[in-house]
Amino acid sequence: MTSASPSRVAAVDVARCLALLGILVNHLVGGLASAVLWDVHAVLFAVLVGVGAQLGWSAHRRGSTARAGLVRAGALAVVGLTLADLGTRAAIVLVPLAVVTVVVTWAVRRTTRVLLGVTASVALLAPLVAHLGRRGLAGRWLPDVGWSDLLDPSHALSTAAFATSYPAVLWTAYGLLGVLAARASLPDGNRPARPAALALAGLSLVLVGRVGSILALVLTRRTALLEAERRAAVEASSLPDDVDRLTLVGAYLPSTPSLLVSGGLALLVLAGVIALCRRPRVRESALVRGAADLGSMTLSAYTLHVLLLPGTERVLEAHPGLGPWWLWAAHVTIIAVVLLTWRRTLPSPLSSGPLEWATRRAVAAVTPRSGRSPAPGPPRRPA
Repeated sequence: MTSASPSRVAAVDVARCLALLGILVNHLVGGLASAVLWDVHAVLFAVLVGVGAQLGWSAHRRGSTARAGLVRAGALAVVGLTLADLGTRAAIVLVPLAVVTVVVTWAVRRTTRVLLGVTASVALLAPLVAHLGRRGLAGRWLPDVGWSDLLDPSHALSTAAFATSYPAVLWTAYGLLGVLAARASLPDGNRPARPAALALAGLSLVLVGRVGSILALVLTRRTALLEAERRAAVEASSLPDDVDRLTLVGAYLPSTPSLLVSGGLALLVLAGVIALCRRPRVRESALVRGAADLGSMTLSAYTLHVLLLPGTERVLEAHPGLGPWWLWAAHVTIIAVVLLTWRRTLPSPLSSGPLEWATRRAVAAVTPRSGRSPAPGPPRRPA
């Protein structure tokens, strides 16, 4: 969730903010709202990990960039393991994102041809690998992995890799997709952003995933599974964990078609945000600037949201008739007031956010100094 970019792109931070708001809807509202969101809010976070890594990569300081990426991954893992032990209603996504961060730190140093091959291989093979891994997993599955789960390290690692809501072996594909998207469509030197190309790529992935799934079912004479897929989507229920679902499409479904559809939808959202933020009046509006500020502090914002959940449960026990959208609005308000006040009142670099500042301090501690250091808190670039 932390960006590796030395020069932030405003639209990317706005997209991070939208992903955060979607996660809050999923945790606090549920029902139809979660069904409409699909899993795009969480997938968008993983895609943006790859986008941020590519934007922040410096070809002249590869070793430093690699060390910085590993430190960021470590920070995500530490926070994720800690939040998971709180046992809230939220399945914590940070440990899988830590794995994604490690993978994209490696990926940004590779050629696009190699990266395309690796991404395609992960998208095709990872769902089957995860399925086989879950079959061999002894003991109960976990929604996420915390420090207490590390008492059985092999089970914890297998769960994180194959069996959470965000199986790491699959979700690395989204990070790799983000690296490719940033290379092809985001600002680079004198090249402007290309949201139309990004939208076309996203739409292509959605169509290939959906149509490919239907064709596979038609060719294998298993079209009856489409009704099971529809029923699972409408009833927000899960499909049996068998080989059949590897050809289906669904939110959080660990299958190749789902990877393509969800990844494509995330690219469409990012393309739409970039297109809007290219308009100066939109980009300079107070709403968008505030969203970009929150989006640059998503690790702190996500952590604050999870820390608020136990208190939210107590409020619901005392006021069972309280509507879920009121809870969502309360979380958004508290997060915005706390973090935007932090941003406006504290000096740079502390103003970047409490956990973001701590992560950058850790990165600075392992990064050798050479030449002039860039000024902290550089201005955002327009998309």
